[in-house]
Amino acid sequence: MAVPIFGAIFGALGIEAAKEVAGAVDSALAALFGRRVSEVMEEVADRVRGYTGGVPTNHDLERTLRLLQLTSTLLILRAYEIADETDRFDQRGTAPPPFIKATHDWLRDQIGLCPRMTVRANETLVEKMERALDGLLRSGDPSAAARQRIAEVEAAAWAELAAGVPDLPAEFRARFMGQTESIPGWRDVFRELVREALKERPRVKIAFDISRLAALRDDSARMGTVLDALAGDAAALRALPQIAADTAATRRNMEELRHDQQRLPAEIVEQLMAAMEARGHVARAQEEGLERRTILALAKRLRNEDAPDLDQAIAALDQAVDIALATIRRGERASNEDAFVDQVLAQVARQTRDGAFDAAARTVDDGLAELDRREAEQRDSFRRSRASLLEAGMAQDTLRRDATAIARRIEALVALDNAERPAWTAAFQARWDALYEEGTAKGVNFSLEVAAALAARMRAIAATPDERGVAGNLLGNALATLGERESGTARLEEAVAAYRLALEESTRDRVPLDWAMTQNNLGNALQTLGARESGTARLEEAVAAYRLALEEWTRDRVPLNWATTQNNLGTALAALGERESGTARLEEAVAAYRLALEERGRDRVPLNWATTQSNLGTALAALGARENGTARLEEAVAAYRLALEERTRDRVPLDWATTQNNLGSALRTLGARESGTARLEEAVAAYRLALQEWTRDRVPLDWATTQNNLGNALATLGARESGTARLEEAVAAYRLALQEWTRDRLPLDWATTQNNLGNALATLGGRESGTARLEEAVAAYRLALEERTRTGLPYLWALTMENLALAEEAFGEREAPRGHWSAALRHVEDALEEYHRAGADYDIGTATTLRDRLLARLAALPD
Repeated sequence: MAVPIFGAIFGALGIEAAKEVAGAVDSALAALFGRRVSEVMEEVADRVRGYTGGVPTNHDLERTLRLLQLTSTLLILRAYEIADETDRFDQRGTAPPPFIKATHDWLRDQIGLCPRMTVRANETLVEKMERALDGLLRSGDPSAAARQRIAEVEAAAWAELAAGVPDLPAEFRARFMGQTESIPGWRDVFRELVREALKERPRVKIAFDISRLAALRDDSARMGTVLDALAGDAAALRALPQIAADTAATRRNMEELRHDQQRLPAEIVEQLMAAMEARGHVARAQEEGLERRTILALAKRLRNEDAPDLDQAIAALDQAVDIALATIRRGERASNEDAFVDQVLAQVARQTRDGAFDAAARTVDDGLAELDRREAEQRDSFRRSRASLLEAGMAQDTLRRDATAIARRIEALVALDNAERPAWTAAFQARWDALYEEGTAKGVNFSLEVAAALAARMRAIAATPDERGVAGNLLGNALATLGERESGTARLEEAVAAYRLALEESTRDRVPLDWAMTQNNLGNALQTLGARESGTARLEEAVAAYRLALEEWTRDRVPLNWATTQNNLGTALAALGERESGTARLEEAVAAYRLALEERGRDRVPLNWATTQSNLGTALAALGARENGTARLEEAVAAYRLALEERTRDRVPLDWATTQNNLGSALRTLGARESGTARLEEAVAAYRLALQEWTRDRVPLDWATTQNNLGNALATLGARESGTARLEEAVAAYRLALQEWTRDRLPLDWATTQNNLGNALATLGGRESGTARLEEAVAAYRLALEERTRTGLPYLWALTMENLALAEEAFGEREAPRGHWSAALRHVEDALEEYHRAGADYDIGTATTLRDRLLARLAALPD
């Protein structure tokens, strides 16, 4: 079935739906029929030619209508699945809700999937469809009676579906019945399917015309008497095909009679031939190869208007003779044309010589038809050749890493089948989707660059505000995903700009759901930017964007989208909570994740469920790090392990690595509070697994994150061992992380690693007689404090101050104890002030122990 029809039907669904539905009918019906729908339509037309009597049960016509009805339901179902379940962002690869599978199963049961197409009959419904055909097919507005029949068909189709599939949701019924604004319903799809069948295969119209008699009888008063009589006369119905054939023959006979009436009378033809012979014209023509009988045939073809007098008749016949001779000469000699044309011209010459002018005309027409066929084959061959070269060019452009060149070639490739605005076709969108999927799920950054180039092209030629909004959102998605993986912020800033422009085009009052989608995506980009800055302004903007999105993406309206935004809001709140002294934001984050999980069920959207489980684990781990107990940390570990049941390495390698990294962090924090090393060893193992996918060349910032975290676990293990090997490994891991986590790129992450590096160096320094390592540790802490300020990040500042106090204590054990221990006491008391503000019970305990030890040591010093 042609793509444009279904692009028009589902245009209101947006690009994603048009991509999925374009071409779906032909492929769907091919599966149902076991062959192309066009072949079945041909067969229907052939069988209808032998039609007699009423349409019997299981006749191909009736079966075709039934199939079109069920296929319309299939398309409505698929459109619903695309729009509401297969979300256009962060909803890929997920299972549909249960009723969709149940409906698919029911449809398969109704349409036996085998070559013979054993469709389950529903005679009542098919009868309603036959009665409604006239109203469905007429170009103007249908009458009230026709509209009523159409409504009855739609209601009957829904009733059958509802009886076969229980618990269909209300929003699906609204879409089916055409009650969803700007989205076509079942009757719209069914109408287009029927019309497409008639347009693509005109002979099928014969079959439908028979069924339309009943509708015409009910709908047209002026034909009522005739059709009532015809409907009651079985013999008349059986005679319909013969009547049609006889009518066509009569029409041909009348046309021939009209031409006969226009031709010269026989006596005039005789006079004309005599004059031609007297003047030597016949003899000359015979010498050149034209027989007298052919000249006579030409004379008989002249019309009255060609011969108002004898001289003009002779002139007209001379002209015809000259043309016939020229035709013969041309056919008998070789030409510069190809062999086929020479063959046709030779045949025409022979037929002309014999006076078979009608046959010669048919030979020319047949030759032209053959040339048309050959031209079509050549065009197809040219298309295939051009497509092959474009694909080869794309391969080379990939090797050259030229995303813009690939985008141009994709547009040219799509233009082979869609010459008008190829960048806004379903095929072009399908390319974008495939590249974005490859980039996000498989971590291929160059695919995302090509996706960004495609979206930029779409935006450049967008013709409407809605198109500019769609293209801007797609461009922002590709740039934001790239920006998340790169150390700089340029791509993220571009993404934010793209989203803001999209919001100016796709406004809230015109397209509220699209507006909410872009607000959500804008929040994601702002959140990633905010994670790399020392301030919290971007994170606060992200929270605001998510809350705006939730005003339109309500739980009742779009539950999965609402859950997506709750998840994203939780992540932004968690990032803010990690920078604040209190735990209120972290608790809000946990609450947001738990709300998201109410809709993001594992059976419904397993990968999204896993994402939220992983995020929930991160928020719980941050809370657990500030509490004395381990309950929150154990919850975090459990959440990560659940996430890994769906986030497998084969399925989503980068997400799997993310959760392995986060699991390692929770295990390390637990291990730091236990006397054994089992949890710490598990943490090291988890980090090393994460690094197998989070490679430096693929995701440099994530690689640096895991190197830092691995250093933390190794440093904690090293502090419990007598040797220094683990500690040296930790120092090496931190220094690797700092190669990507630079101060100008990621000041907060840089400060975090400087703090952690100081910890490892201080532990090493405590085991050495000199003070070199301790001096390095103090220097690292002081660098960290340049970004971890008390006013900006009080809790993190307090952690580093406590670490600095420990280093000063170690210094005091080697030299000038009073000075170093007094400094250490000031540092830890400052830290305690912030810990109390944050309610960080665990940190309060460790810092209090250090303070008391320092007080005791100072008191024991001699005056």
